[in-house]
This record gives sequence, C-alpha cells and structure tokens, in this order.
Amino acid sequence: MIKNQFEVIKPKVSVLCVNLNGFIPSDRKNFFDKITIYPRIEFHKWCFDVNVSQNLKYDMAVFFGNSIKNGFDSEMELILDEFKRRNLGTVPVFGIFEKIQPARAVNLLKNTFCDIRLSPAEEGKVCDYILDWSTHINCGDLCSLRKKRIRSWGKSVEKKNRWLKKEVMQIQNQLFRIQHVVDSMEMWQQGRRLDRELKIANTIQSSLLPKNLPSFAGFEFDAVCIPAKEVGGDFFDFFRIDNNRLGFVIGDVATCGIPAALLMTEIRGMWRALMLDARSPRSVVGQINSLLCNDLEGMWGLYVTLFCGIIDRKRKILSYTNAGHCYPVLYRRKEDLLIELSEGGKVLGINSAGDYEESTVELIAGDLAVCYTDGITESHQSGDIFFGKQKLYEIIKQNSVNSVKYIKESICREVDDFLGISEFHDDKALFLFKCIK
Repeated sequence: MIKNQFEVIKPKVSVLCVNLNGFIPSDRKNFFDKITIYPRIEFHKWCFDVNVSQNLKYDMAVFFGNSIKNGFDSEMELILDEFKRRNLGTVPVFGIFEKIQPARAVNLLKNTFCDIRLSPAEEGKVCDYILDWSTHINCGDLCSLRKKRIRSWGKSVEKKNRWLKKEVMQIQNQLFRIQHVVDSMEMWQQGRRLDRELKIANTIQSSLLPKNLPSFAGFEFDAVCIPAKEVGGDFFDFFRIDNNRLGFVIGDVATCGIPAALLMTEIRGMWRALMLDARSPRSVVGQINSLLCNDLEGMWGLYVTLFCGIIDRKRKILSYTNAGHCYPVLYRRKEDLLIELSEGGKVLGINSAGDYEESTVELIAGDLAVCYTDGITESHQSGDIFFGKQKLYEIIKQNSVNSVKYIKESICREVDDFLGISEFHDDKALFLFKCIK
C-alpha cells in the first residue's frame, strides 16, 4: 500500500515559533527542540532560556498571539534584539494574531513584519499561510508581499474609519437631538416661570390702578388702561385732595413691557406722595421731574410723558400741567369748541432744570374732557395709516351727549376695528370726565 503523500514528504519549511500568548497547543508548550504539527512544516519553539540551534537555518519567524496587549512592543523589541545577538536578524518575520487593529497591523508591516494574518477558524489553514510565505521567500518578493498586505490592511483601516465617522456622526446627531430636547425643555421651563412671573406682575400692576371710579359731585368719570404685553408703562390715577379738589394723572413711559412697568410704578408712587400736600399741578410735576432725572441718569432713551390736573368743583375750574404728553382735549358742546390742553413743558426725566407752566380752564355743564396716551392716536395699519387725532375728535363730538362710559367704549371699539389684524401693539390708556352740572 502506498503511504499518504504528506507522510512521505519530509518537512521543507523551518519555522521559529515565537509563542507570545499561548497559541501552541497545551500539550506542546514545553518542547524545546522541534515538532511537526502540520505536514511539511517543522516548528522550533523560541525560548529565552534555551539556546535554539545555532546551526539550523530558519526560513522564517512567526509570532503567534491571541491579541496585542500592553507591553507587546517592548517584548517584541527584546526578542528581535536577541535574534540579532544569535545571528537571526535576517530571518523574515510574520505574525498570526487572534485580534489586531488594522491601523496597528499597518504600522507593524511598515516597520518589522512581512505579513500579518488573523488566526483562521480552522488551524489547518495556518499551514497554507506558512507555505505561501515560504513561496514568497523563495521567489524573493517579500517587498511586494509587504506592500500588498499594507494595502489590504489599509483598506480595512479606511473601512473602519468610515464606520467610525458614521458612528461618530450618528452619535453627534443623537447628542444634538438630545441637546435640542434639553434646550427646549429648559426654554419651556423658563417660559413657564416667566409666564407665571408676568402674570403675577400683571396682577400687581392692575392692583395699582384705581379699582373704583371717584365719586365727585357734579362730575362723571371713567378710565381704562390696556397694556400691549402682560405689563406696560401707561397708567392713570385719582387722588382726593380735599372735599372740593380732586387730582388726576395720566402718563406714558417711553418703552413697553417690564422696564416700563417698573418705572410706571415708581412714578405713580411719587405722584401719590406729592399729592398729599399738592399746592398745584406745576409743583407736583416739577418735583417728579427732579426726582426722576436722578434715577434715570445714564439711562439713555428713558423718559416719561405726563398730564397732571386738579379739578376744583367749588370754583368750577381745571388746573393742569402737561409734561410732553399727548394733548388732552376739552370739548364744549354748547359752543362746538375743541380745546387742546397743551400748556406745561418738556417730558420728564431728561432735564432736571426743566421749567413747567400751569394753565387753568373754566368748566361748564356739558364739558367733556378726554385724556389719552399715544397708543390711541398712533395706532396704525400697514402703509403707515394712523388712527390720528382727527378721528378721535370726531368720535368725541358724535358721542358727547352720551355717558363717559359709552364714549370710552366707542373709542376703544373704533381703535380695535381700525387695527383689525394689524401687528401694531402699544399700551393704551384713556381717562374721561364730564361736568354734568
């Protein structure tokens, strides 16, 4: 009987086996000479403590390992230095590893190894690797083999890099989405807190406005204040000085929202305190201006317009000072006469040395006074079409025989109808009184 061909062929490839991580089967770990694990391949185990045969020519050295761990480079460097000391420095070096990063494989191929392979599922294929390497050695084309394997591992590096980039992008997108959700939640929570705070501010500001209209014999009153936002800078107020005199004020802070509301609260407090001992509208307005200029120093663009009046029902007169405010109008129906109440001075909070004038108007039965802020007359549609004073005056004339409440509601209704869906928003305030006897 003819023997199996692998049994009659003597080993042809001599391999110096550098066993880094226990690749050699456990029952062969202690051999120091040589063994034949695969046909045609003779293994010689490398060991620092045993001097491998100096006379035997090794075709190659193969580093076996499960994975490249910490300390691999220093261990490999010691082995290669020992190769040189034992005159084995020219032996081609190859590697078979269970795990290795493609980038690490490329680096090792560029420096030391002629080829690096991953351990196959079938150990018999290791024989194919070794025999293939032996062919390249015999043909003298290890350089081409190394270049080919560098390209092959390089493709794995590129593939892994593309995968990593894709993973990183996906992670970044997820992080962006998470951050967007977090930001949205924070903004939502901040918005809720701000809404609550603004509602509280609106309640407080509303409570500062008169809750009841004054009861003053011979006169009829009404008023309304509509902020453009939750809080605003327009305001009005009444103050009973004595049995015969009633003070009132209407003002407009030159901004909207929270800053205007804070300033409006300060001015209202000043006005009420000064009205306790009011000699005249002129003195009250002058003192408010002086105090306000100190508070607003360095705050460019902040100022206040204000109209302050005192009704004396015994003498049937209105004394007033206008500090840069929209001119209130007194309509005398008996004479069909419109009187603009313009005497006074400049706006408050700009010049502490400002001087203010005072004027007096006689009041007769049927006289109607309408005080307003610029949110009424400067309401406008697209194309800069303003509601204007003339339209306001027409409404006053047409409705002068009616109650002040009806006149107030007519003005508000006409302004709302005029604006329609316009995006114009400004604080609005109205204060009306009529001399009824």
